[in-house]
Amino acid sequence: GALDVLAVRTYHEGEEDRFEPHYSFFIGDGEERVFVSGDAEVGCRDLRERFEGQRIHTAVCIFPWLTLGRGRDAIRESMRPDHLLICHIPFAEDDAYGFRSMIEAMAKLHPDVADTRFLTEPFQKEVFL
Repeated sequence: GALDVLAVRTYHEGEEDRFEPHYSFFIGDGEERVFVSGDAEVGCRDLRERFEGQRIHTAVCIFPWLTLGRGRDAIRESMRPDHLLICHIPFAEDDAYGFRSMIEAMAKLHPDVADTRFLTEPFQKEVFL
């Protein structure tokens, strides 16, 4: 089948990288639409406006979209995905700042998406139906 891909120029998260070239993606097949944030500014207004009138089946977002209030607000109020895949999570041996436990705690405190999953292992595979 055919897919449509919309690349949206977005600001990179973090002041030091803000003006690095960056894109987020909307990928659809006419029925289902996937949003991939990349390292986009978390909860940015430009993306929130793009969610209006679109049904997001699956959102793939870096972990600050879950751990920061502005990210959770965007997920809950604008994006409203059926499935949420959180990525860019440090591997256990590299998690010097305790991000993994913070991410898990925030998911329990703010269960805005019933099917929230985490990419935590190398070559991990997730299937969304």
